[in-house]
Amino acid sequence: MNLKHYIFDLDGTLIDTEHAILKTWQDTLKEYGYEHTLEEIRVVLGVTTDIGLKKLNANVDENYICKWQVNYEKYCSDADFFDGAKEMLEFLKENNCSLGAVSSRSK
Repeated sequence: MNLKHYIFDLDGTLIDTEHAILKTWQDTLKEYGYEHTLEEIRVVLGVTTDIGLKKLNANVDENYICKWQVNYEKYCSDADFFDGAKEMLEFLKENNCSLGAVSSRSK
């Protein structure tokens, strides 16, 4: 099998964004009066915002996502490639493979 086209998910696959995402949730929920440990917030990983809010029993307004995005800017620079991910992408590119990335993030 000669595969030449690869599409990867970014968050949690190529890039370790876990801490940035958890801290962003924690800070944003704090703006609404909710205090959660990072461990309690782990339930949001891998699910949509709506599902995450339900799992945390959090009632927020229509500005939540906008506030979340502003807060994410504080932590997104902490995210980095998982060990070996960048080298793998470079190897594939050097071997004339086309690469794509997808994310559920809006920015």
